[in-house]
Amino acid sequence: MTTLLSPVPITPDALINGPHQHRTWAALLVTLGTLALWRWPRQVRLVYVPYLIMLSLLSILEVRSLRVTNTAPFHLALWLTGNMAVLPLIFGSRTGAKLAAGMIAAILVGLISPQADAMGLDGYALADWATTLIVMAAAAASSTMLMQIIENYLNAHDRTAQALEDARVDTVTGLPNRAISEARLDAAVQDAHLHGTPLSVLLLDLDHFKAVNDEHGHQAGDRVLRACAERIAVHVNVPHGLVGRWGGEEFIVVLPGLPEPEARRLGERLREVVAATPIGDLPLTTSVGGTTLQRGPLHPAAPPDLHAQVRENLVRAADLALYQAKRSGRNQVCFLPLNPT
Repeated sequence: MTTLLSPVPITPDALINGPHQHRTWAALLVTLGTLALWRWPRQVRLVYVPYLIMLSLLSILEVRSLRVTNTAPFHLALWLTGNMAVLPLIFGSRTGAKLAAGMIAAILVGLISPQADAMGLDGYALADWATTLIVMAAAAASSTMLMQIIENYLNAHDRTAQALEDARVDTVTGLPNRAISEARLDAAVQDAHLHGTPLSVLLLDLDHFKAVNDEHGHQAGDRVLRACAERIAVHVNVPHGLVGRWGGEEFIVVLPGLPEPEARRLGERLREVVAATPIGDLPLTTSVGGTTLQRGPLHPAAPPDLHAQVRENLVRAADLALYQAKRSGRNQVCFLPLNPT
């Protein structure tokens, strides 16, 4: 646009070797940059770095040309202001501010041209250049402050999300904690009532775990809990299934859609996996208690708190089955029927 409005005629010689040559190269650079961003939209930073280097070199040449001809630099200000505002958005507030300062420094380098120094700056030209630098600095500063606000918001959001995630996860095993396990069990009960599908629950308790803590220390106990959690979790491949830490040395396994025979077989498999290899030099076994909800879709007249009652009954029946497995000698699987609600 500045080329079209310029009083200098537009001729091939003017575009290549004359007063318009820097604008010609700038137009070519912008076109190539736009095509590169269109081709690699996810590589904005990678594309923008060579574009920025070339833009700085062209700016130095254009500044020197404007100084020698004593031309007002306002079209250069418009040309670079957009880029100054974009830098913090692409590279972040800190890096963007440094790059913007580098662009201003490039203009200052262009102003310190031996040929331009011979020409000198009158008061009007000095005011024009001061205005140009102020406009560019203001654009960079505004964009940097905006980006800082965005970054602070995103950092606060990330910290909140991490805190929420930490509150959901047991710090020793990395499994969902009891609160999340209960919520997931509630959801599984509602889904089972809605679709009339079975729902099985297993409770696993590590045998003689207190002796591990007493004889080898709590750090060894934590290592045992982590290893057992990994062994259990890797073998529970039921869609929407859950392995969580229920408390102490107990784990809960929620198995939506799994009828009792399959849940019992999985319980046996988990018992075998835990006992298969010592954890460090510590042999370990686990007792498993389980129960299964088997019913059709929920009746419309059912009480609103039925889901919570069924969840409590599931846990109670699995806990009683676990107690029976312990009393029967440990290292075994026991299932009990669910008390009707």
